Amino acid sequence: MATGDLNGSLRKIEQGLRLLSYPRDVDYTVLVKGDPAAFLPIINYCFTSFSTCIAELLVKCDVELTAKSDLRFIEAVYKFLRDQFQYKPILTKEQFLQFGFAERKMQIVCDIINCVVKKHKELSNSNKVIEDNSEVEFLKSQLADCQEKLHKLDWIEDKLQVLEEKLQGKVIIDEKDWNNLLNRVLLLETELLLQSKKETIRQRMEKISKIMEETFKLLKTSSPPLRIPENTDLQTWSLQTYGYQE
Repeated sequence: MATGDLNGSLRKIEQGLRLLSYPRDVDYTVLVKGDPAAFLPIINYCFTSFSTCIAELLVKCDVELTAKSDLRFIEAVYKFLRDQFQYKPILTKEQFLQFGFAERKMQIVCDIINCVVKKHKELSNSNKVIEDNSEVEFLKSQLADCQEKLHKLDWIEDKLQVLEEKLQGKVIIDEKDWNNLLNRVLLLETELLLQSKKETIRQRMEKISKIMEETFKLLKTSSPPLRIPENTDLQTWSLQTYGYQE
């Protein structure tokens, strides 16, 4: 294997780690030896920590990468790469777990980084589209609700206009005030009725007194004249004459 090729692979994997914002220190001297222990943490970070979209995809595909031996881990990674990315590594699982094959292992890790970053963008855009569609549907729902409320407002305005036309020139009074007004009118009518009755009685008394007065005058001028005691009250005399005593 040429030294230039190895240096080129080192530069590529270094760029890939920066693309991942890989938080751990990497011992490139160990990578050059092809030690699998130096590659496995990078692969694990790609699938479990770099992107929540990728981590959710693992869960959706029922792929578990934690608490596994190195062999079981590589088996699960190879299967996930084949099923989701249609990617087949250039090394077998057994070769990847051996020392050596440093440049090819770097190439596999770089390919995994590229696959994961590309899938992350696809899933992120897809989620953004879904979120945008959801927001659009929500806005449509809000718009429909506002239109319905505006329709109700128009209906209420029409009803109010009809009511105003019907009540034009009329006075609207509160029910309590109306009842108080009715009670006052009833009281006034009662007072007027009583006053009318009092005036009727007085008028009748005045009429009787006038008749008695005329009768008294006639009796005085009768032949022979009827003797009426002097200083006798007309009403008292009339009562005594007709057999009534006070």
